[in-house]
Amino acid sequence: GVGDRHKENIPLIFDYCAEYVENVFPCDIRFPLGSVVFVRVDPRSPYLIRREDGALVLEKDGKLVSTVEWTERPAYYDRLTSDGLEMRRVMPLIGECCGAIMFSYYCMNWEGGLQCRFCNINATADHHKDSILTSNRADQIGEAAAAALEERPYAHMILSGGSLPKARVSDTCIALMEAVKNHSGREDIPFGLNIAAPRDTSENERLYAAGARS
Repeated sequence: GVGDRHKENIPLIFDYCAEYVENVFPCDIRFPLGSVVFVRVDPRSPYLIRREDGALVLEKDGKLVSTVEWTERPAYYDRLTSDGLEMRRVMPLIGECCGAIMFSYYCMNWEGGLQCRFCNINATADHHKDSILTSNRADQIGEAAAAALEERPYAHMILSGGSLPKARVSDTCIALMEAVKNHSGREDIPFGLNIAAPRDTSENERLYAAGARS
């Protein structure tokens, strides 16, 4: 049922599978008390999920850890933006309640070899160049976010991307937050920003005024 009833993995800006597979695989699993965890492919992992008597079980080194479930696939994954893009690619859902808004697959720190040692943003974009949307317009993101919020009104949004010169990250995030609010008709959406801290701390005040809360 993955890709039909259950949510499939969609490559994100900071993907980190140890091995990439071409076939569809689940995005995440839910534990009995409600915790949701990403699924990542790693042939060296001691963990295995298999079906037993109609249920999914998680094992470590062959020993039972827990029963688990795949997460449900959002209905908006089958919808298109007004210009024909798949909403699931414009704004994938992380877990069950987080819309992932990826504003840039470019980071200026990779120019001249200054990138963070642990970062794989450009390598990910290169590997998934046929499946990742490397840029999204504000109206596309606004439409996808509004569709997700219709279905899951409790959802929050996280904005993430590479470092851009001067105030461009702030300008981009503000434009996207405004687009989400305009398309959804809501002012109470919790936005989180996964960005480098601005050198000019007054940028934080601009971002807060636009809706950023973490």
